[in-house]
Amino acid sequence: MHPAFWELFRRKIDTVLPVLKEIEMTITTKAGRRLAHEQALARTCIEDHVPTSEFLSGCEAVIEGTMARKQARAASPARALAKNKVVAAAAATADAA
Repeated sequence: MHPAFWELFRRKIDTVLPVLKEIEMTITTKAGRRLAHEQALARTCIEDHVPTSEFLSGCEAVIEGTMARKQARAASPARALAKNKVVAAAAATADAA
């Protein structure tokens, strides 16, 4: 994968990770986690981050307490790598044709 892609990906992750940190389980009430999520998400939107539905569902799971923050943090890079594999496979197929 092109180095510029990974640099952009790293910057996006650096923008998004504080959102998940804000809703860490140390905030003991669901209302507190939701408020922290909304504040953190507003901050990232100022930086032009547009969250995916998968990211938002992960945040919701952390807020609800059904997913650990560590799991949610691991999910974003895993989704990006999976999408990268699909794009690479499509490019290989197009090149072979």
